[in-house]
Amino acid sequence: MFVVDSSGTLNGTITLSDLSEFAFDTSHDATLHAEDVARLNPPVLEPHVILEKAIARMNAVHEEHIAVVRNDTTMEVVGFVHQLDVMDAYNNVIRQAHATERGED
Repeated sequence: MFVVDSSGTLNGTITLSDLSEFAFDTSHDATLHAEDVARLNPPVLEPHVILEKAIARMNAVHEEHIAVVRNDTTMEVVGFVHQLDVMDAYNNVIRQAHATERGED
């Protein structure tokens, strides 16, 4: 889950493991906010990043979902990517390259 402010600026992320200590403790439900459990300075990708670098980034930070931001200065969220989607896109590029090499396109 991505935590953003009213202008769409990424402030942090929350994973299921981040919530584990609060999952069954309802005593803080009225006072606990997303910003209280969010991990600050999450990894991000920019829209122009090539697939190979996106895969390397996701592997380096061990995240399945990464926010895509307009740029790393404004941190305005424009979307997100899932590791499986990135791998599918990468495999499609490889398959297309092989088909082109064989003259099948």
